[in-house]
Amino acid sequence: MNNYTVPALSPQLECFGYSPSGVAAPGPEYGDVFVDCYDSLTGFPEPCFTTIGGGFVSPDVVPLILISDLNNIDVPTKEIKVADLYNANGEFLGLDLTLPPSLYSFGFIFAETGYWAKIGELRNKTNFSVQQADMLDVNIFPTPMTGDNYSIEMKAHATLKFDYELRDFTGALVTTKNFTIHKDHEKTQRMNEKNIPEGFLVHRFIFDDGSVKTIQTIKN
Repeated sequence: MNNYTVPALSPQLECFGYSPSGVAAPGPEYGDVFVDCYDSLTGFPEPCFTTIGGGFVSPDVVPLILISDLNNIDVPTKEIKVADLYNANGEFLGLDLTLPPSLYSFGFIFAETGYWAKIGELRNKTNFSVQQADMLDVNIFPTPMTGDNYSIEMKAHATLKFDYELRDFTGALVTTKNFTIHKDHEKTQRMNEKNIPEGFLVHRFIFDDGSVKTIQTIKN
C-alpha cells in the first residue's frame, strides 16, 4: 500500500465524481492528508485518475513535466522540458510519446511554486501526441449566424501559420484566408463576407504539419 502526502494550500482530489479514500469533498479542512492511489484505482467501478496538487497559484507556467512508472521503479522518470518543444521562433516542434500499460504519475512542476499531478492506470499501450492544431484555441461568434459578418477569436500556444476555410454543408468553399499568429498572442479577426448560405457551416483550420481543426456552426 502506497501513501502519498498531499500538502496543504488547497489540494485537489478527484476520481470521476467518486470520493477517493473516504474523503468527501475538497476544501481547506484537508490540511495534510494521505490518499492511497491504488485503492482509488481499484475501489471504484470506472477507470480512475486521482488528482493530487498543492502549493501552486493558477494561472502559472509549467516548465517541466515528469512521467514516472510507479509499477517499475527501475524505469527512469521521463522528463519533458516544455521549452525544448519550441524553436527560437516559438514554433511547436511536436510531441509523440508512447507508454506501455502501467500505473503512472504525471507531474506538472510550476515555475512559481508548487506542483499538480495525475496518478492513474493506463490499461493499454497509449500514444500521446500533440499537433499544431492542438496549439490553437478558437471561438467563432455569433452562433448561430444571422448575417454575413462574424468573428474568429484565436489564441495561439505556439507560433502558427495556417489556412482558414469556410465551407457550406455541401463542401463548397465560401471563403479562405491565411493566418500567422505568434506564440502566446491573441487575435480576433472580423470576417465580412457576402452571400453565406443558410444551414450548417464548416470552419477548417489547416496547419503546416497536416493537422486540421474543424468547427461547425450554423446560419439561420
